[in-house]
Amino acid sequence: ECMDAGSVFICGKCKAGRPVFYLSPGAVNAFPAEKRIQLIVYLAEESFRRGYQQLTWIFDFGRLGENKGKDPEAKKTRKAMMSVLQDNYPERLGALHLVNTPWFISAVATVVWPFMNARTKAKINLKCTKEELLKYVDKEQLIESLGGLKQRSAKPFPDEASK
Repeated sequence: ECMDAGSVFICGKCKAGRPVFYLSPGAVNAFPAEKRIQLIVYLAEESFRRGYQQLTWIFDFGRLGENKGKDPEAKKTRKAMMSVLQDNYPERLGALHLVNTPWFISAVATVVWPFMNARTKAKINLKCTKEELLKYVDKEQLIESLGGLKQRSAKPFPDEASK
């Protein structure tokens, strides 16, 4: 049910064959931070159980402000998600594309960027356009809201049988 909120889901694969993990920061989500983190961990673990070693992440900030800053769980979710990802999955990042990036994310990234190692920086695209996404994800595998042809499914892995 938490996945139905549409702020976190997996849909399609990138050109490198990794599942594409979508996050929409700022989207309306009535679930508590703990439930949101459980969903992220479930999707990541299920990907690894299915044999994928890394994930491609797309953070779409296009829905930022949708709930007018009234999500009391947003800050807690961000902190917990960053902690879970860097403590438990540091080598699982295949690629990270930030789409519709607001100015303040770019500002924070500018401050943090010099402290990141070159290997991690090479995996991150801070200001990815919808057109640029097509370099990394085929149009048939990219969700419609980002210029692709793929419809989001209620199932986390709709294109494959359980391995």
